[in-house]
Amino acid sequence: MWRFVLIVVAHSVVLLLAVYGITLFNIKKSVEWDLKRIEARIVEHSKIDSDLSSLEELFAVFNSSDEREVRISVYDESKKLLYGREVKTEFKDKSFNSYFLGYKKWEFERINKSEGKWFVTRVKVNLDFVDDTLWIMGICLPLILLPALVFANKSFKTVIDPVRDISTTLKNVEKGDLKQRVAGTAENEEISTLIERMNEALGALEDSFLHSERFNANAAHELKTPLAALRGEIDVCLQQDRTVVEYEDCLVKCQDEIRHLDEVLKILLLISTPGNSIADTFTEIDYEEALAGNLELLKILADEKGIALTVKSEKILRKGSLELLKRAFFNIAENAIKFSPQNSRVTISLNETGFEVADSALQIPEDKREEILRPFQRLDAGQSGAGLGLSLVKWISDRHSMELKFGQTAEGNVISLKW
Repeated sequence: MWRFVLIVVAHSVVLLLAVYGITLFNIKKSVEWDLKRIEARIVEHSKIDSDLSSLEELFAVFNSSDEREVRISVYDESKKLLYGREVKTEFKDKSFNSYFLGYKKWEFERINKSEGKWFVTRVKVNLDFVDDTLWIMGICLPLILLPALVFANKSFKTVIDPVRDISTTLKNVEKGDLKQRVAGTAENEEISTLIERMNEALGALEDSFLHSERFNANAAHELKTPLAALRGEIDVCLQQDRTVVEYEDCLVKCQDEIRHLDEVLKILLLISTPGNSIADTFTEIDYEEALAGNLELLKILADEKGIALTVKSEKILRKGSLELLKRAFFNIAENAIKFSPQNSRVTISLNETGFEVADSALQIPEDKREEILRPFQRLDAGQSGAGLGLSLVKWISDRHSMELKFGQTAEGNVISLKW
């Protein structure tokens, strides 16, 4: 607020100085023209009448006004005073000089050489009218400033108060309180929009932080579990002498835990990779080839449960990563086989519209679909696995600009990737 007052006062002072300067400039131009006219009459008069004392009558006419006083000094060619008062000046033909005597008094001098004589004409100008102008402006400025200050105060409160609220909120967020939001709205539409966007960003930040905390906690749990199992299995095995078969059985169990641990680590590292760096490596591939690379293993899994696996595919050429798409297609199909009952049916389709898997498993509730796409989330807490399969599919589909969709049939679920 005080900054605005200082700015207004500074502008007022500059305005007054500008008015004074413009007035002085105009007066200077006017006086210079008058001096030329007066000087011409004096030179003409001196040609007619050699007695310079007769100039007094002429000066009486010139000095009839109180606003200015005209004086002239005439010198011969050797700069000897012939008429008027002695003046200190530098004799330069056709020069025009000005002297500051006070903020209301200025003296202007014109020097001209004519007919073998030096004519030094001086005019003292009284700028009393400037006082009137300054007084008028001095009275008008408060009348202008008071409404301006009231309006400025309101405007500053409209803008500054919400900005202060934003600053306070961000300080609290810096201290770790992610639940903070900017309270209220602002009268200014732009500030109000900024507050809305700020609160949305803070909400997204809080959700991301909480998701990160859950992810880290679940990741730590998933990594600790196989490590603990490995350590327990090895400790039990080393407590006493074992037969070769028992040692082999111990190593097989350790190998299974290591594979599980390796799988979890690979997926975690993949999910943590920036999406742009992955997309930059995409080349044109055959999506049917990505599906074909999994079919043999999928048929084995289906045969173990007596599931009728039907595959319908077409040659699809699109940009992408062959390895990532193989993983995405396999995860969706494997889940369908895994959760479908014995002797049921699973259908896999690949065509111009996308990749689709229809299973015979229990239908996934709509309110659970977003949840199971998060890392380490399972539809049933008792299910086996790390809960990373569908979250990895979602990550891969986002990198390939695909839409992961859920649907239902009379028999079960339909999970698809649309492009």
